[in-house]
Amino acid sequence: MRAKTLLRLTILLPLMLLHLPAATAAEDPAYMRAIGHYEAGRFDEARVLFLSLADDGRAEAEFMLGVLYFYGKGVRQSSKNAALWFYRAAEQGDANAQLALGSLHIRGVGVRQNLSKAFMWLTQAAENGPPPVAQRARLLLQEVGTLMTGEELEEALTAAAGWTPRSRRIGAGSPK
Repeated sequence: MRAKTLLRLTILLPLMLLHLPAATAAEDPAYMRAIGHYEAGRFDEARVLFLSLADDGRAEAEFMLGVLYFYGKGVRQSSKNAALWFYRAAEQGDANAQLALGSLHIRGVGVRQNLSKAFMWLTQAAENGPPPVAQRARLLLQEVGTLMTGEELEEALTAAAGWTPRSRRIGAGSPK
């Protein structure tokens, strides 16, 4: 049963990383230029702009850098670097990144497999994300919950209840 569910979740993982720009980011001309480059397939230009925004602590840009690394768009594909960027955005409260990071923890893609961490991040996305993100997170939460032991579930619920977003200071630097 566990292997079958993990296989189904493997198929869903790329679907969890669909880009949904944050509403506040849509008002930012620099971010929208970067998105325009991304959507036009000009990934090098998009990466440069996203890096600049990420250096200012912009979670939505960090999420998009994670997407670039996950799919290998304009950069060498690296699940580990994708997970790092998703983590940076997720810890600031970006629901897209929380969904992505939770998805990676389910299978251990770019991170060690950890169902408790997956559940914790998916819970944040389900509780705080816009409807499409929250819905995807809830679907994954149902699946992950069936794979967890009672102890893992208790650990995840405690972590989720105690989690608060952290703001990064501007100019903190970017992982390479």
